[in-house]
Amino acid sequence: MGIDVSRALLASAFAKQRKNTDFILADGSELPFAEGSIDLLVSIAALHHLDTKRALHEWRRVLKPTGHLLLFEHNRLNPVAAVGRRLFPFETHTPDERPFAPRELKSLLEGANWKLVRWSTDILLAFAWSRLARLYKLTKETTTRLVPLMEASEEFGRMMPFTRHLGWILVGLAQP
Repeated sequence: MGIDVSRALLASAFAKQRKNTDFILADGSELPFAEGSIDLLVSIAALHHLDTKRALHEWRRVLKPTGHLLLFEHNRLNPVAAVGRRLFPFETHTPDERPFAPRELKSLLEGANWKLVRWSTDILLAFAWSRLARLYKLTKETTTRLVPLMEASEEFGRMMPFTRHLGWILVGLAQP
């Protein structure tokens, strides 16, 4: 089941939907589900658009006591993403977005009494590679040839101690 507050995004998702997938127009801070009814709640780059305390409280409400929150958020510390926000302010970003720094998001979750099961900062450059490929309309053949270079850049980034917290995406798996 997919939920979004944007009718346009839901229409796009509906057009590409797979069988047995439903979409609901709803605010992430006011979910139309019964208390304790959800096993897994996945949030992809949504929390930084919401009132965080309200959303985390609501997500806890709908999750079963043994449920999980899988959270993906943009990392404010990623330098490539910061450049992208300046160069393409309206393409994939919204005026109200305020990405989190890793420590900030982790503290937010812990402060709201979520138990972190897994925490990581992932994808240092791969998203930037894919964005450049789309921007410059590279052919499938060209992008396929670039994959080894992209993989090498990711591996290099994982090996460098100073880049460990600079990944594009913050990933948290938490329990209420």
